Amino acid sequence: MSRSPIHHHGTIHAVHPAQLRKAGVLLALLALGLLLAWALPAPHSVSGISGYEPLHTLLETIAVIVAVMVFSVGWHAHSRELPGNFVLLACAFMGVALLDFSHALSFAGMPAYVTPSDPEKAINFWLAARAVAAVALLVAAAAPWRPFAHGSTRYACLAGVLAVTALAHWLFLFHPGSVPRTFMPPQGLTPFKIAAEDLLIALNGLAAVVLGLRMRKPQPFNATALFVAVCTMAMSEVFFTLYASVSDVYNLMGHLYKVLAYLFLYRAIFVETVERPHRLLSEQIAQRRQVESERDRMVAVLESTTDFVGIGDATGQVQYLNHAARELRGVGDRPVAELQIPSFHPEWAAAKVVGEGIPTALRDGAWSGETAWLGADGREIPVSQVIMAHKNAAGDTAFISTIARDVTLARQAQDALRVSEQRLQQATRAANIGIFDHDHMTDTIYWSSEQRQHYGFSPDERVTLAAFLACLHPDDLDRIATAVQRAHDPSGDGLFDVEHRIIRRDGAVRDLTTRSKTMFVGVGEQRHKVRTVGAVLDVTERKAAQQALRLRDEALQNSLNAIAMSDMQGRLTYVNDAFLQLWGLAHADEALGRPAEAFWQDPSQAHKIIERLATGSSNVRDELVGLRRDGSTVDVALWASLAAGPNGEPLGLISSFLDITERKRAEAELQQLNATLEARVQARTSELESALTGLRQAQGELVRTETMASLGSLVAGVAHELNTPIGNAVMVASTLSGRQREFEASMASGLRRSALEGFLNTTREVSDVLERNLQRAAELIGSFKQLAVDQSSYQRREFEVSEVVQEIALALSPTLRRSRVQLIDDTPVGLRMDSYPGPLGQVFVNLVNNAVVHAFEGRPPGTVRIAAERVASDRLRLVIGDNGNGIGREHLKQIFDPFFTTKLGQGGSGMGLHIVYTLVTGLLGGRIDVASQPGQGTEFHIELPLRAPDALVDKPVYA
Repeated sequence: MSRSPIHHHGTIHAVHPAQLRKAGVLLALLALGLLLAWALPAPHSVSGISGYEPLHTLLETIAVIVAVMVFSVGWHAHSRELPGNFVLLACAFMGVALLDFSHALSFAGMPAYVTPSDPEKAINFWLAARAVAAVALLVAAAAPWRPFAHGSTRYACLAGVLAVTALAHWLFLFHPGSVPRTFMPPQGLTPFKIAAEDLLIALNGLAAVVLGLRMRKPQPFNATALFVAVCTMAMSEVFFTLYASVSDVYNLMGHLYKVLAYLFLYRAIFVETVERPHRLLSEQIAQRRQVESERDRMVAVLESTTDFVGIGDATGQVQYLNHAARELRGVGDRPVAELQIPSFHPEWAAAKVVGEGIPTALRDGAWSGETAWLGADGREIPVSQVIMAHKNAAGDTAFISTIARDVTLARQAQDALRVSEQRLQQATRAANIGIFDHDHMTDTIYWSSEQRQHYGFSPDERVTLAAFLACLHPDDLDRIATAVQRAHDPSGDGLFDVEHRIIRRDGAVRDLTTRSKTMFVGVGEQRHKVRTVGAVLDVTERKAAQQALRLRDEALQNSLNAIAMSDMQGRLTYVNDAFLQLWGLAHADEALGRPAEAFWQDPSQAHKIIERLATGSSNVRDELVGLRRDGSTVDVALWASLAAGPNGEPLGLISSFLDITERKRAEAELQQLNATLEARVQARTSELESALTGLRQAQGELVRTETMASLGSLVAGVAHELNTPIGNAVMVASTLSGRQREFEASMASGLRRSALEGFLNTTREVSDVLERNLQRAAELIGSFKQLAVDQSSYQRREFEVSEVVQEIALALSPTLRRSRVQLIDDTPVGLRMDSYPGPLGQVFVNLVNNAVVHAFEGRPPGTVRIAAERVASDRLRLVIGDNGNGIGREHLKQIFDPFFTTKLGQGGSGMGLHIVYTLVTGLLGGRIDVASQPGQGTEFHIELPLRAPDALVDKPVYA
């Protein structure tokens, strides 16, 4: 099976990083050397030409030797399997070796090499060698790595390289003037030389980039070694752009890096062409030996296994039987070639093998089923059998193999397991335990029916991890996730034991206890989980019972009553803190295990209580005297009952004690007080009656004062409203008198028609004005008369609410104008009542005056609004509100109380709103509420019946 590429370290394939890490260290060291040489002050020379020449010759000789070795290995290792790129590099480095050789002989200080040696000549051969190497490396890196299509191609490559080499020698030796200058002492390198070196650096860098891109996939060559070679070659060229003298340190370092680059290249070619084939051959030999060893082991396994193993040809002729099969058939060491596969089976099994097993194996490759083999004694042995057809490279069946396993014990075990599983299912069903099994390899989850009931899943609903997680309580998710992570940790024990909550599909929250075990396979880093099996128990009811028991224990422990429990012999088994405090004990150990009689002044009383409970009394109540640890006594009220078991058997006693010492003392004092109580009560009653009489007189006086003040306001209103029409009438009457005198004077001198007509017109106008004003005065007097009558009695009659409001507005108009408060009347016409208009008007007057006095203090005057509406067929609602300061929340509950006022000492009596409350809830038969927010005004809501409750007699208000 092919393996898909896996990328690591960016885009580098997984097969390269191990080699790149080693190569990276080496390249880092080489780059560090380059940086140091570049950064440190550079000496001008080593020791001159004479000192540098031997070192240069040695380095170039090594370079030539390595280049020749590259050619030799790459050329002679040529085969149809190796990529032609190796041959290309080999041919190129044959030319590099020749050019480096000529470069070494042309170096300054060397004997004449055809022509005199000098730096210019040596640099020309140097650049030619570097150019051939750089181009060859770039072409080899970029070209497809595959063998040449024709064997003669390598000769063409070698011929081409030798032709280029010969051309370079012809130019540099015989026509050096045709080549641009590269070195001019004492200036050093020419721009052409530096540009040529930069081009070589670029070619090598491009080759490195191509190799890096190629390493995104596996390569049929040592890409890392070639990558290191071209990078080192590029660094060597950098040195040759820095030297100013052919014998300085930069020149030396450049030659040294070039030799290293050649060695890396040789290593790459040698490994691929020589070392790898030998390694592959050694691996093939080792694999063949391993196969033979595996075959021997397999034969040993087949011979030692208790399964029946046989091999036959496609016709069913037996070729091999293992030891177990021979023993079963009693063949021993006799040849088995004459046996047929069907002869090992009883008739029905042979028909199944011949008719179904062998044809299916020949068609599909394998068949498995339940058959039977015959023993040497003729007994039938049930087996689980597999038949496999093995094909050769051509696709034809080479042989048939069969493996059969005696399943007699397995069937017995299956029967026993089936019975055990049935018993387990019955037990889990009875205990309501849910079972789950999670196969991590296939990610399949099995839930038993009880488990599905716990979570509210239907029997046929597919269980997934997401569905399971959706049921978990959000507050428990983090805790469960931590426990699961710990259970799935391959280095742990795989145990999961958590109590948590779930939210069922029906919304019910349930408490569950889940315990599971996760199984792992493998060792070390290869260890991983394969399966998790667990059980779940619903503990909701148990937790509720535990909670109730805990609350009961806390209630007992924190009870103010002293509580104790004892066995049937009276020895204490439990006491709470109140018991210790009651008896003056420091620790429970001072009481537990002691007999109950030790805590009573009369021990016989404890025995009597136990006897009464034992003889059938369900509980006992008594008062006893307890004996504290310090010897003092305490009066105690006792409640004792018998604790019984499931079958009614007595288990012990439960007793509750209450300290009644203070109660006993109070009872004694009460008995003493009872003797003088009657006289004291009579004296106190007389005092209270006298105070109540005075209070009623004071309250009546205040009420009369409030009533007189209200009537005073009415009188002022009457005077003010009557002043206008009566004043108008007086003014018109005086006008008429003046006109009359004029008319009489005109008659003395002779009556003219125009004078008579003017007098008549004036008389008519004056009559109209007098009639209107006097009629208005009469209406006002009638209205005020009705208002006075209403205000001074409980007279009941039918009236319109709007009329009462208008009368009140008229009466209060001077007060409203003086205080610049506007009264808005929103009462509808036609809303009639059968009630008491006088008390209703008193309610309006008190509420409006209360608003005028209190609502607008410290702020501009505002408005008071009176509105009415019918809220039912027999009821109406009145709203009297203002937009003033509002009432503080701390005063809202007290405003209807008598004598409560915020203007105490400033003219307020505190009775106005109390009178309102009394009239509304009493005589008028309604109710009143107030709503107010500081700074947002106040509204009084009054709900009244349209027909007031019947009263016995009419009587004056506040007689």
